[in-house]
Amino acid sequence: SVVGNMMYIVDYNSSEEAGTVKIFDSNFNWRENVNLSSDFKVYPPTYIEHNSESNNFYILSATGKAILQYTSNFELIKIHSLTDIDIIGISGEVYRKIYFSEENKNIMYLQSSNNVYKKYANRPEKFIGKFLYDNKGIGSGSEADMDITTLCIRPVIKDNLNKDEIFMYDSNKEILYKFLEDSNYQRIVSESFDNKILSFDEIKIKPGENV
Repeated sequence: SVVGNMMYIVDYNSSEEAGTVKIFDSNFNWRENVNLSSDFKVYPPTYIEHNSESNNFYILSATGKAILQYTSNFELIKIHSLTDIDIIGISGEVYRKIYFSEENKNIMYLQSSNNVYKKYANRPEKFIGKFLYDNKGIGSGSEADMDITTLCIRPVIKDNLNKDEIFMYDSNKEILYKFLEDSNYQRIVSESFDNKILSFDEIKIKPGENV
């Protein structure tokens, strides 16, 4: 993960159960090691990403099926358990990387070998949804045949709304996908439903009425 002119890299030796976050400057000069062996022993690290809004680091543990959330000084805030693969994933699927939305930093994209899961950054254990290839009739097969190796997100404006333009590469079928995502669900909740609240008297069943 790159933050300003500093680079943060996770390093873990499973045989010695030793794990650190190595910090380098933009000239690749080593600056510091942060010892996180006690955490990595239980949750071996896979990927690290920084959230610019919260100034927190998120470390993904694929084998531990968890995301470890840290402060900017790598003090552990919380361990978020991930169960998406167990519940709606497929056999053999593994987590690979974390990305944060450009349009809304509280939105997280969790890339696995076969899916992209959309989550809240402040509570990654909660599930928003996943990219539905079959429902949209795109691609060349089911998610079980996919091998998602690359995800690239850039901010765009479409219909006067900020959105995430997401490019996703399936190396198994050699297909490049393009998606437009945003946090439209938040606008729907606040704008469309606020004026549609019914009082109890409006829905109360009157004598003689049948449901």
